[in-house]
This record gives sequence, structure tokens and C-alpha cells, in this order.
Amino acid sequence: MRQCIAALALLAAACTAKKAESTDTTTPPAAVASSAANTRADEDSIKAIGERWKQMLASKDTAGIAALYTDDGAEYAPNQPAAKGTAAVAKAWAGLYGLGKDVKLDFNASDLLVAQSGDVAVERGTYTLTWTDAKGKAMNDRGNYVTAFKKVNGQWKVLADINASEVPMPGM
Repeated sequence: MRQCIAALALLAAACTAKKAESTDTTTPPAAVASSAANTRADEDSIKAIGERWKQMLASKDTAGIAALYTDDGAEYAPNQPAAKGTAAVAKAWAGLYGLGKDVKLDFNASDLLVAQSGDVAVERGTYTLTWTDAKGKAMNDRGNYVTAFKKVNGQWKVLADINASEVPMPGM
């Protein structure tokens, strides 16, 4: 788990835009504009994945959600072992619906960082989760997430997804 968090932190740092120390006079303006256009296209593609993901959550399409991941992708959910590979990811997402009735998960990206290489990206944001437990009590959770994306054969896929609840565990 610590290795995954460290890897995601390094990936986020690598994707964070830095201020230029000097003006690049060797790159033609058209190439810079093309790079910016590619980044926008990549960001739009990743945002579209998020919208599809939300639709699949609403329809409980856990196989569809797992298909968003790379073959070796991983889901890191709180208080659960890491789910690695599409079958394990599908099973992990199916477990979400075992919480109770009326399970609803929503998430909103706060920032999306695409590496200059154009083959990795990191999205950070917040989530809310609500459900009704077996006794009929309304339950909720909220927190933050980080999703790392990798471009595979020209298509963006989820490499790793991890979330951290802001709600204290009972007894804490």
C-alpha cells in the first residue's frame, strides 16, 4: 500500500506543471499549440471516461467499470485488500453494492494532470457515497480519490484508483 501511495505521489509530481525557467525559443509556436491541443483532447477523453464510469455505477455495471482499467490495473478501496487485474477489480466494485440498499457513489474531479509525454495522467477529486444499511439506517461516506491513467494502444485506461475517506471509522 505504501509503495502504491508513493508511486501515485511520484506520478502526480511528474505530471504537475512547472513554471518555465526560461522561454523556449527552439520549439516552433505551432508545435507548442499542437501539444496543448493534444493535452486538451487527452483531458476530454479522460473526462468522458469519468462520465461513463458514473453511468456504469448507476447501472451497477461492474464488468464495464473493470473494462476501464488496464489488464494489470488496481483498485485500492479502504479496508480491503488491493484488487489487481480486471476480474478482481470487477469483484471489488461488486462488493460496493453489498453495503446495503440504494447505494449511490458520486465523484467530482478537482484537477486533471496530463504528463507532457502524453501517456500518463493523474486525476484528483472528491467522492460521496450513500446507502441504506440492513437496519434501514441512512449511511454516508465522503473523501478524496486519486486515479492514475495510462494510455494503452492510444486509449486511456485506469492504471490505479485509490480513495481515502474523511469519515472517521467507528471507535476512532
